[in-house]
Amino acid sequence: MFPAPPRTQLPKICQSKDETEKAVHHFEVALGIASSFDWHNESFWIYSSLAVLALDGGRFDDGHAHVDCAMPYAVGYAYNLGSATMLRALLWHKQHRLGEAKSEALRAVETPEKLGVTQDVGGCRTLLRQIQRELNGPVASGQLREFPKLYDFLDFTF
Repeated sequence: MFPAPPRTQLPKICQSKDETEKAVHHFEVALGIASSFDWHNESFWIYSSLAVLALDGGRFDDGHAHVDCAMPYAVGYAYNLGSATMLRALLWHKQHRLGEAKSEALRAVETPEKLGVTQDVGGCRTLLRQIQRELNGPVASGQLREFPKLYDFLDFTF
């Protein structure tokens, strides 16, 4: 019998306490466990969670690298592929690279629409509207609305 997948709340608890380094360490330990048992879905979500930590910390290159690492584990899983594409869109958006963000968000919205995941469709469309507002011209002070946390519409549940 195989041990249970490394789903844990510990990294999220560490992150909520602004202990990002501890959270990263716990995700890396979980990644080692997932890799040793070929748990591809777990590996995907761990890399995605590491990308979210990087995004939240403004470490965009790290975030993109973690998405790159997650992508091979998304092959054959439409939902995961859509989630990774949305995560990439959010990274581009936070970097104010709106053309790239729009392109990725347009690709990302197709997956939840096909799968009927309405909550994710809403999150993708919200991001697209925000990007379009920013592309249409300068945003007046106080008008720029911070996009909701990833966890509000992507399933990064461990």
